[in-house]
Amino acid sequence: MRLNNVTEANVIEVRGWATRTTLDIIDLAGMDHDINSSKIPTTPSVGSTISVQFCPLCRNILQEKRDTLKSDRTKCDVGIITVALKSAVFTNGNLVDQMMAFLEAGHGATSHTFPWAACACCRHGEIQTRLREEIRDAEPTISAADRPTFLTAFCNEVLRFCSSVPTIVRGAICETTVSGYRIPKGTTFTIFPGVTNLDPELWGPDTDTFDPERWMRESCARGLSEFPGCAK
Repeated sequence: MRLNNVTEANVIEVRGWATRTTLDIIDLAGMDHDINSSKIPTTPSVGSTISVQFCPLCRNILQEKRDTLKSDRTKCDVGIITVALKSAVFTNGNLVDQMMAFLEAGHGATSHTFPWAACACCRHGEIQTRLREEIRDAEPTISAADRPTFLTAFCNEVLRFCSSVPTIVRGAICETTVSGYRIPKGTTFTIFPGVTNLDPELWGPDTDTFDPERWMRESCARGLSEFPGCAK
């Protein structure tokens, strides 16, 4: 997969497949249910279409899981919804809302990021080769998933270059101090990841260089250990 002699005839649209794949993943991982999105007709708003069609199924899925828990708790999966059911603190309405939130939040940012990841692989053939080798040799265990890998570094660098969230808005619930500035209660913060992620003061003079290795260096690793998902 490389960007050589690209024409309209050999352009592959990956956005739709990314949406379907991530929807299927969060559906299986979170709710132990196969939405089988590949059978849903392709539309510009396939995510919204699936969400609307999935809503009526939520109550049936919940009831099936309740029945499974009553008959044999050892046979039930350990998905997000099962854990919520076992806690017995949510109403059916709450759980349906949460299932819809999982469906949207679980695939939205990921499906938006996937095309940029594919583009990075096309632009950097040596990175694509290294990723393929690491994935093929990977040990498919839970413990292995926690180890730092080049794939993790690659994903972090893709998100640094192409943030899936253009803005993040936060509000101060009480008076506080940030970097020496007094922040009154009720102050609204608007954060632009696309700016901070490419700031030379934070990332150094090579901030415009796509380099997954930066996430594997000790200085960056220390920052990540204190602030998971971002650099200090």
